[in-house]
Amino acid sequence: MANLNRVILAGNMTRPIETRNTNNGNTVGQFGLAINRKHNGQDTTLFVDVECWNKTAEFVAGYLGKGSGVIVDGRLAMDTWTDKDTGRNRTKMYVVAERVECTDKRPQPQQQQHPQQSPPAFPNGPQDQIQY
Repeated sequence: MANLNRVILAGNMTRPIETRNTNNGNTVGQFGLAINRKHNGQDTTLFVDVECWNKTAEFVAGYLGKGSGVIVDGRLAMDTWTDKDTGRNRTKMYVVAERVECTDKRPQPQQQQHPQQSPPAFPNGPQDQIQY
């Protein structure tokens, strides 16, 4: 039987991306995603942590922020560690984004983080957005 690990989520960013550079020069970023659902007259919200790398992380840092609507296409991953206080094994599931697409009409550059970048060109509207 074939295995498949793919996730597609649409929601809003709950916080700006936090980026850092690894020792080998890669850029990694993390942000939160809120996915709202209405079921049987009740609203529920699922919060998911998202990790992205290199060009995808740079795009998110440069043009998206808290509240931005996004579609995340990626895979599930899980971290495992031992809690220092209790000694218990802990796990956390998150999404590693392979592609992040903005669903807002036109993303605005985040000037305070990357002032040297210019906004992307979208000649035909949001369907021509940059995808990594």
